[in-house]
Amino acid sequence: MDHLAAYMLMALVMSMIPGADTILIMKNTLHHGAKAGRFTILGMATGLTFWTLIAVLGLSVAIAQSVYLFNTIKYIGAAYLFYLGIKIFLTKNTLSLKAISEETKTVKSSSNRCYRESYMQG
Repeated sequence: MDHLAAYMLMALVMSMIPGADTILIMKNTLHHGAKAGRFTILGMATGLTFWTLIAVLGLSVAIAQSVYLFNTIKYIGAAYLFYLGIKIFLTKNTLSLKAISEETKTVKSSSNRCYRESYMQG
């Protein structure tokens, strides 16, 4: 109870610092529109709910105790992040009227992609 005020202050400060989630939301909203931004937030909420459920069920302890399972999950996650980074570097970022009109046609598919991408982030 002695450190409750310090904990609350630190939690407040940490929640106001933008992180990878905030950047992903901004990127998807600016590139694909408000609907994709909402799907990104929904995907993050789904991912966080999933990991909270895993922790509550105690599976996170089992993963932490198994070196093999922990390393497998860690390397799969690192490979996925590497894939996303390479994909971003290889994507041509051209902004034209034709690209914007094609972008509005693919809002549904981009919203689904944003959901899946943010689910993995959460």
